[in-house]
Amino acid sequence: MNLTFIGIGQVGGALASSLLKAGHHVTIAARDAQSDSVRKAQQANPALKALPVQDAAAKATVGRLCADLGWRPVDAGPLSAALHLEHMTLLWIKLGRVRGKGPNFVWAMLER
Repeated sequence: MNLTFIGIGQVGGALASSLLKAGHHVTIAARDAQSDSVRKAQQANPALKALPVQDAAAKATVGRLCADLGWRPVDAGPLSAALHLEHMTLLWIKLGRVRGKGPNFVWAMLER
């Protein structure tokens, strides 16, 4: 299977390593494909590919995928904003699993 990780922190690095050992093709999409974390991951796993993130092209692809699923994509800004989306995901998990809301709810953006 072909898999891509956005960034390569401790969790992503461990997952990428295990998936490579299992025979999958893993690519890292990173703001800086020559960063210390990417180089460290590639030293541990020479088969690991790294590509610089192409924000405009990546956003267009994700936007098309969202539209194909019937959703209106919302541009949340540059890749650095992904951290804030991760925080929303953690809150969603807490509400759904810890507080018993279940998985059948989503975030919505309200506009006037």
